Amino acid sequence: MYLVLEGEIVVSTTRVETMLGDTAVAVHPLDARYKSVIGEHVWHPFREERVPIICDDFVNPDLGTGEHNTVFI
Repeated sequence: MYLVLEGEIVVSTTRVETMLGDTAVAVHPLDARYKSVIGEHVWHPFREERVPIICDDFVNPDLGTGEHNTVFI
């Protein structure tokens, strides 16, 4: 779970250890659940730092929680 100023974004994963490498949380740009937080930041629960919320058409809003934790290289 990533904390947002006004709530939270639940990241659905079966491998929590991969969250250590997350550099963003991606949401679909047309997903109404997350439209108001695109461009905001969440608090990374392990590294204790801000991580941006970005939008990407790759994210399937009908799968799981409708978001995708992302690593940029």
